Amino acid sequence: MIIEIRNKVEHEELDYNFLMDCLKDYRKPRDKLSLLINRGDLIRIKKGLYVFGEKIARSPYSREVLANLINGPSYVSLEYALNYWGMIPEKAHVVTSVTLGKSRKYQTPVGYFTYRHLARDRYWVGINLVGRDMGRSFLIATMEKALVDTIWSDKSLKLQGVVDMEQYLSEQLRIDEDVLSSLNNPRMEFICSCFHSAKINLLLQYLQQGILHE
Repeated sequence: MIIEIRNKVEHEELDYNFLMDCLKDYRKPRDKLSLLINRGDLIRIKKGLYVFGEKIARSPYSREVLANLINGPSYVSLEYALNYWGMIPEKAHVVTSVTLGKSRKYQTPVGYFTYRHLARDRYWVGINLVGRDMGRSFLIATMEKALVDTIWSDKSLKLQGVVDMEQYLSEQLRIDEDVLSSLNNPRMEFICSCFHSAKINLLLQYLQQGILHE
């Protein structure tokens, strides 16, 4: 049974409707699905979303793809995206995302996923579609948007001027100045203009004082 399902799909992530279609010839397809989960052939990430178990998997599942699927619409951002793009040295163990919906947290068998709400006019800018193998892809913030999202989402952050911003970037986020200088200035200007925020404008002001290039 599981081998037949495995042969029908190349990637590791599956949804409930696909599985029900695969099991439609059984008298009680839901019972068969429960059996596959209990045997470890499938891992239930959340209601309606699954990955193949370790013995059945052909390749590692994508936590970024799962993040998009667990709660949507959403895109990977904040600390996880900063680490993904090599902007911060610390490895992000929690997959952090931004969503149009409510802020939420999910503890799953394959890790912890968090989602921060962002208003629609700030949401739609600075998003990349990254392709994976097996035809899978996921949405993730650009380097510029991940940085802006991180600063915007830090509600405890109190900045008085560009010196405070410099200290925050170098000491708290530990972003190297060479990384900051690689950011795209026009893209950063456009993203910042969508936030209408004093602290985001302070970020742009600091970056444009000799760091960003046209």
